Amino acid sequence: MYYVMNPQSMKMSVTENGNGNGNGKTPVALLKKAAEYMTKRFMFNDKSKDVTHFMNLQGFKRWHRFNTREDMEAIMQIKSHIIDHYHEMPELVIEALDYNATDLKSHLDAWEDMDEKFITDLSQLKTDLIVPGNYHVEACLIQGILDKIFTELKYLERVKNELESEAYSAYCIHMMSHRIHDCYKGKEEELQHINIY
Repeated sequence: MYYVMNPQSMKMSVTENGNGNGNGKTPVALLKKAAEYMTKRFMFNDKSKDVTHFMNLQGFKRWHRFNTREDMEAIMQIKSHIIDHYHEMPELVIEALDYNATDLKSHLDAWEDMDEKFITDLSQLKTDLIVPGNYHVEACLIQGILDKIFTELKYLERVKNELESEAYSAYCIHMMSHRIHDCYKGKEEELQHINIY
């Protein structure tokens, strides 16, 4: 038993760790599941960073490196929320990553499929937090993560469309990699100027 501040009413109430949302899922269980999804996405981006580096596609490597940082930040936000608001240690169970790209096309297809699945799964978690649980703060945390993944998926689709229109020619792949490199170099430099401590 512990005390929880209800942000809507600004009143303190006593609650139990296991309080649920009416569908048998506790907010902690749902947030842990979100952190597990993001950990799997982190693993995918980390492996993809190495694969695209091996393919000598420095722009794609930088894109995945940036994503590993974004994914790790999301994981830390979720775990901190669980600790700060529910006073539980978030222990995650991570499934093995099934990813074997042989070329850039198969890599981008796998990436698109994975992010579409993450969007579907995280959207369901967000719904489970709101209906009928009324855990809006937690749902907003998930929505922020969804927004980033959705924006990235749209960019990935544009990249794929452009590469497909050129039949994944070597010239087009390397020009695209160069453009992506410049874009994410700027984003990484912006992050270096932010002091989070």
